[in-house]
Amino acid sequence: MTPQTHISDTTWMIVAGLVIPFVLVALTPFLKIAVVLGALRYGLGARHMLSGPVVAGIALIFSLHAVWPMLAEIRARAGEGADAAALATHAQPVALRFLEANTRPPDAEMFRTIAARRASPQNDAPPQADALWTVYAPAFVVSELTRAFQIALLVVLPLIVIDLVVASACLTLGTQLNPATLSLPLKVLVFVLSDAWRLLAEGLLTGYRLGI
Repeated sequence: MTPQTHISDTTWMIVAGLVIPFVLVALTPFLKIAVVLGALRYGLGARHMLSGPVVAGIALIFSLHAVWPMLAEIRARAGEGADAAALATHAQPVALRFLEANTRPPDAEMFRTIAARRASPQNDAPPQADALWTVYAPAFVVSELTRAFQIALLVVLPLIVIDLVVASACLTLGTQLNPATLSLPLKVLVFVLSDAWRLLAEGLLTGYRLGI
């Protein structure tokens, strides 16, 4: 191995180490969960209760729960003691199947059409690796963002209504108290009484499929 080859391998390892975390964030349920929890933090007005590290930790735990069957299948396919190259080889078809199963068909069709416009006329169908990155990876991101904003809207709207009611009551009574001071405990109370954390977790995690 020449010094140039060693430097090139080291460079690629550094680049991979920097890029892979962002890829895992985008191509797992982490993206949707983090967006919804960020909207919840905004709606509650409790940025100190739900800080950035807390939101990231919750999103990570929920994401591991959703993708654990996929990780278990990759480990079973690769076998004990498999190196990184073997894991990557076995992970590709499993990841493609997961993304395909959890992507909305209109989003996948849109990116498939865009990819076909750029493809060479000699290539009728893109290889599996190309389909993973040119069709299903971006389509999955769009699908997750769409679902995240739909759930966030359902979460935030009731909290905004509570803010408006409290602000209107404070204005009517002529009190000098900050409406946020009164609305925060009221929103937390409603959140607890409705068992909203269980409902939110169920809404975020239900529906993810490993694919066939």
